[in-house]
Amino acid sequence: MKSKDEIRQELLGIADSYHMRGEAVEMLVELVTYALFHEQIAIASTAKEMSLTDAALMSSKIAQCANVMYSVFRGRNPRVYLNAHFDSNFKKDKFDVIYEGSTFNLFMAEPVSGSPDGTEDSVQTIETILSKYDLVDNTDTIRVESRYGYELTDNNGNTIDDISDDLQVFLSDVDSSGSGKMTEYPVTRLFCDHAKSYDSKDSKSLIFALTIPGYGVRLFKKGGFPVGSTIRVRGIVYSSMNGVNTALFSRISIPGITLKRTTMEAPDPDDPMQTIIQTTEPVTYDPEIERQDISTIPYEANYAGRVNHEIQSNSDVNYLFSEVFISKVESSTFDFLRKDRDGVEADTIRIFYIRKPNAKEITPTEVANFVDNYGPYFLDKNIQIKEADKIEVDMELNVVVDQSETIIDDVESILESTFNGKLGTTFNKELLKAMISKLEHVKYIKSLELRTSADIDLNGGCVLATGQYLKIEPQINYIVEI
Repeated sequence: MKSKDEIRQELLGIADSYHMRGEAVEMLVELVTYALFHEQIAIASTAKEMSLTDAALMSSKIAQCANVMYSVFRGRNPRVYLNAHFDSNFKKDKFDVIYEGSTFNLFMAEPVSGSPDGTEDSVQTIETILSKYDLVDNTDTIRVESRYGYELTDNNGNTIDDISDDLQVFLSDVDSSGSGKMTEYPVTRLFCDHAKSYDSKDSKSLIFALTIPGYGVRLFKKGGFPVGSTIRVRGIVYSSMNGVNTALFSRISIPGITLKRTTMEAPDPDDPMQTIIQTTEPVTYDPEIERQDISTIPYEANYAGRVNHEIQSNSDVNYLFSEVFISKVESSTFDFLRKDRDGVEADTIRIFYIRKPNAKEITPTEVANFVDNYGPYFLDKNIQIKEADKIEVDMELNVVVDQSETIIDDVESILESTFNGKLGTTFNKELLKAMISKLEHVKYIKSLELRTSADIDLNGGCVLATGQYLKIEPQINYIVEI
């Protein structure tokens, strides 16, 4: 980087070569020198902030981590524990406010219910989360642009900053009536865990919460969020114990609860063979867990990137398969045969994949190389890789609209986000009709017919085999009723 004096001398040399002299020239030289010198600083600073190791600003480091899907830890708020005796029936859900004070609020860390048991000594410990701010509780509709990354924003579209690691995400399950209940999904900041999770009848896949500059969050669901579904995000704004007067804890009053001091026998830390009487105050607390230190982020982010592909379970081999053949594979799934089935021997992992448009087929040699490279992780299992079977479907939709506006783009968006290209999915015709009925300008659906040469009943609803997926091509006939 050139010094100011070097820049000035170069400019004076240029001016002198044109025989330009005088106070006006000197003033212009000083102005241009200042501009060029600070431009150098700006360029150097920008280049520095684009490096994970060299960046000086926390926001720059977070941005670089986000680029590699490493979620910087956003901190955990202080925990306040209440020794509660129930005077009346009590029920609170996770993140419900249990106490509102002038300087801090307490939110439930987990759901709790209780009722009087007829004794005076019964006590249940309630874990709460302390924050100096109100709960963030936003409900929104998933749009096409947020399907593969939903950012938590306020009503004006501004990113909500300073969200702690305490986060709750609900998604709607739309039924044939057009309504749907909200189902809570578990949340993780570890991309590898998110990548290995999947939806099943017993559990939901992990939502990946990626930290973005300002300590906001961008949420990801495996396979993308269904367009048109409702998402509700509840988050605790990060706070520390700094400035909190703990003397006020003794004044906490909660309807239906009496806070009590408890005593109990506990092992003597100096002599485990002996016991001591341990007294617990009505209200105790653990301080916050601080956000990730700026000096450790480069190492930890790079280390996470190194171990993300570690194979620990059957599902990992499918994830790794998608990564290895990322240029060819649109999506993939797997199953594990515990018994002989469909001519395949037991203890076999079967991977089914959908090819990307215009991609070449994965060759037998490539399959063999993959099995040789990653098969040793599964010493007593075989790996079988097969392209999934596409079931082509013609859809004829007769729909009544309130004006001559096309809805083909919206219908195709519904099909792509919810039905097409989903391996082993459950198809529900009534769900499809309900989603189309909610589109703008649609008054009602007169008829919807599905035709396919495959031996499946789409009109009655069906569950596809693991290695099958739908490709529905819509044809829409409009009836306009103003």
